[in-house]
Amino acid sequence: MHGLRGNGARPGLFRRQCRGTYRRRRGVPKRAKMRRMLSWWRKMKKLNRAAVLLFLTVMTLGMLASCTKDGTDGRFRFPLSGEPRQLDPQVSIDDASVTVMASIFEGLAALDEDGNAIPGAAEWVKSPDGKLYTFTLRDSKWNNDTPVTADDFVYAIRRTVDPATKSQIADRMFFIVGAREIAKEGASLDTLGVRAVSERVLEITLTEPNDNFPIMTATVPYYPCNREFFEQSGGKYGLEDEFTLSNGPFYVERWQHGESLLLYRNDGYHGAADITPSAVRYMIKPEENPLAVIASGDLDAARVAGEKYDEATRLGLKTVLQQDTVQMLWFNTTFDGLHTAKARTALRDTLEWNAITAELDEKLSLPATGFVSPAAVLADGQHYRETASTFVPGGMGVSQAAELLREGLDEEGVDKLEKLTLLCADNDYDRAVARMLVQSWQKNLQLYFSIEHLTTSALEARVRSGNYQIALYTSSASGSGAIDALSRFSDGVAGNFSKLSDAGYTAACHAANGGARSEIAALESRLWELCPAVPITFPCDYFVVTKDAENILLRPFNGGVHGAQFDFRHALKYS
Repeated sequence: MHGLRGNGARPGLFRRQCRGTYRRRRGVPKRAKMRRMLSWWRKMKKLNRAAVLLFLTVMTLGMLASCTKDGTDGRFRFPLSGEPRQLDPQVSIDDASVTVMASIFEGLAALDEDGNAIPGAAEWVKSPDGKLYTFTLRDSKWNNDTPVTADDFVYAIRRTVDPATKSQIADRMFFIVGAREIAKEGASLDTLGVRAVSERVLEITLTEPNDNFPIMTATVPYYPCNREFFEQSGGKYGLEDEFTLSNGPFYVERWQHGESLLLYRNDGYHGAADITPSAVRYMIKPEENPLAVIASGDLDAARVAGEKYDEATRLGLKTVLQQDTVQMLWFNTTFDGLHTAKARTALRDTLEWNAITAELDEKLSLPATGFVSPAAVLADGQHYRETASTFVPGGMGVSQAAELLREGLDEEGVDKLEKLTLLCADNDYDRAVARMLVQSWQKNLQLYFSIEHLTTSALEARVRSGNYQIALYTSSASGSGAIDALSRFSDGVAGNFSKLSDAGYTAACHAANGGARSEIAALESRLWELCPAVPITFPCDYFVVTKDAENILLRPFNGGVHGAQFDFRHALKYS
C-alpha cells in the first residue's frame, strides 16, 4: 500500500420523519436565505458606508481563507469498476458494491495502512481464554442522526447467518458460536454467540481463540444494519440512495445509476473532524482515456496498464508501480483432455519459454516466476517472491512430453486431444504472446489451436463463468497475502477459474494459512505439480494520481481486505 504525500444527510427513506435532520444537514431553504439576506442588507444600509466596506472585505478574506484551508477544495472523483449491485453488506460481494460500502460503513474494528486491526466503531478487550470479545461502541451516528447501537451489529450478524437471507458470505461468521449450525442446519438464531449487553456494549463468543478475529470485524459482512430502517425499506434496502443508511465517514447523497454515486461526509461519524474531503464522487462509466481525464482534473486517480506510463509521466502525473497481478495460462480442468495433471504438464513444459519471454517489454511486464505476485507478503509482512523458488516452464524433452500427454489422455479415457481454442485479450501485446503459445504446441506436440480475441470485459466474463478451454487471462488474488494467491485454487473458491478440485491441496491451504515461508513454498511447489494454470507474466500496472492531490492511499489487490483501492479520508487537493 502506498501513500502519495508531497510528489448534511439525504433525508433517506423517510423524508417527512427526518425533516428536521434534512434542514440541518442541507441548510435553510433558498427563500428563507433570501429573506435573511434582505433583512441583513437593510440593517447594514443604516451603517456608515466605510464600515460596510470594511465588513465586506473582512468577510471576503474569511471566505477565501476557508476555501483554501489545508490547501484543499474538499471534493474528489474516483473510478468505480462497475455498477454496484446492492449496498447491503450482509449479501453483496461484487467489487463495485464492496468498494462503495468500504467508504460508507465502518465495522467494529478498522484497519491501518498495514492491515492491522485498530479501533473502528468500537474498542475491545479479549478474555483470558481468547474466546470472548467485548466491544464498547464509540459515540457515533447513522447519517439520519440516530445513534449507532450494539443491536445494529447484532442484527447485522444475525442477518448474515440466517438461512432466509441466503448470504454467500455467511461462512465468514463461522468463527462465532452457533453461526455454522444456524446457517447450515437451521438452528435457532437465539443460539448465536452475539449479544448486546447494553446500548453501547456488545459481546461476541468464538468457537475457539482467533487472534485475527478483530480484522474480520473490519470487513463486510460485519458492518452494522439498522433494524428499523431495514424493515421499513420494503425489500429495497441498499438498492437506491434513499434506501441506504450508513455509519461510516461518508454517506450516499445521490446514486445516478449507470453514471455515478455522490458521497458526502457524515458529520455524525465519530471521526468526522479528521475526514478531509467534503464530497467524493465514484464514476461508474469507464473512461476510454483515464489519463486525459485525470490531467483535465475531472478524475483524481485511476489504475492504468504499464503501456500508459510514458504518457502519464509526460503529463506530469504521479505514478506508483503495482505488481499485484499475474497473467496466467488457465486450463479448464473440467474439459475433456485437460482433466489430468499429466496432460496439463505436457502442455506447460513444451512451451518455448525463451522465445515467449523475448516478446515481453519490460516496461509492460516481466516473466513470471510463480503463482504469487511480487506484491504479495507473508504473515510477517515480508515480500514472499523476493526469496522464493523460481517456477518456469520447460526442462522436458519433446518425446517425454508427448509420452506424458498420452498417459494423461489414457487415464481419462480420451483418444486424442481435440482442437482447442485459446482465449486472449484483443490487444497487440496479448495477441503476440498467444501466437507464441500456440506455435510452441504446434511445433513440439503437433497440436493445433485456434485463437479467439475478446474485449477485456468479455474475456473476464468467459473465464469467470468457466466458459472456456484455455485462456490467457490476468487477475489478482483476493488479498495481499501469499496464501491468498495460492488458496484461490482451493475447492469452492470464487477465484478458482481452473475449477481444480483436489482435496489434499485444499486441506494443505487451510493448514498453511498464516504459516511460515517454508509452508507457503511447499504449497506453491504442490500447485506447480498439479498445474491448473501456468504463470506467464507479472504485468507492470500503475496507480496514476493527479499532480494536485496528496494523501491518497493506494492499495494493491483491488483493496484486498480493506475493500477499496483508494483511501481518500485524509486526501488534500491543491488548486
